[in-house]
Amino acid sequence: NKVYAMVSDAPEGTQANVLKSGPVTFSAKKIVLAAGSLHTPAILLRSAKKLRFSNNNTGRYLTLHPALNINGIMPGKIKNYRGFPKTVYTDYFSDPDGFYLETSFYYPGITAKNNPGYGKAHREIMRDYDKMMSILILIHDQAEAVNRITIDRKGNRVVDYTIAPESKEAIIKALRESARIFFAAGCIKVMTPGTNRNPILAASAKDIDNLITIKQLNLTKTPLSSAHPQGGARMGKNAEQAVCDTTGKVFGTNSVYVADASLFPTSVKVNPYETVMLLAKHVAENIFL
Repeated sequence: NKVYAMVSDAPEGTQANVLKSGPVTFSAKKIVLAAGSLHTPAILLRSAKKLRFSNNNTGRYLTLHPALNINGIMPGKIKNYRGFPKTVYTDYFSDPDGFYLETSFYYPGITAKNNPGYGKAHREIMRDYDKMMSILILIHDQAEAVNRITIDRKGNRVVDYTIAPESKEAIIKALRESARIFFAAGCIKVMTPGTNRNPILAASAKDIDNLITIKQLNLTKTPLSSAHPQGGARMGKNAEQAVCDTTGKVFGTNSVYVADASLFPTSVKVNPYETVMLLAKHVAENIFL
């Protein structure tokens, strides 16, 4: 097998590359792709002719674990900067409602991005940065064939993903429950998408369901993010359903393997790094069998 790659110059102030910059060709008995869900499927699509394989599942069934971070404001200063922020989560809402809630707190820049408002109204919110507590919402999006990684005519990667109606409903439920948790903890106001009243004051806590609605959820103005892309080269029993077999080998090839989150058939719901490491170990062990 031959692998074609482009070597870039090492960044200034770092150790020089062993290989000179420019195009490089490697010969290898085994090839392992581990570029992540956003890149591994694109590499497979670009290499389909050279690898002499065709699989309509390549790039499909992408999940992104849509995430929101919202903030509540306590009546006085708190030590929100102390310790590791993501030490507690709850899966109470996981099976019935499709989301996790997790403790979190971010630097000013990310916090500013997540809080609603513009100009003077936004500055007023950020003045209470030392009084804020945060909740991270992780939505369990379903693996759907329409959500995928593709490439354009020039071979550039394209992410084609649409938030499903079920995910929108989960977002609204999660925002409501998060607001209730904030007020139960003693917050005097809460900033959240999905409402036309920001901030929501503690006096309105009993009216959360009417204040946060799917009608008010504007995803073009909502700071939705993703840190856990999964799928795109899913593993399974046959090429009709998957891209790779249960050892990570790409169907239709003899020596090309995938060893990253692209292998996930569906979202694992939780932070996937331990699962990624376990799968990489599993693939490595099978390569040498």
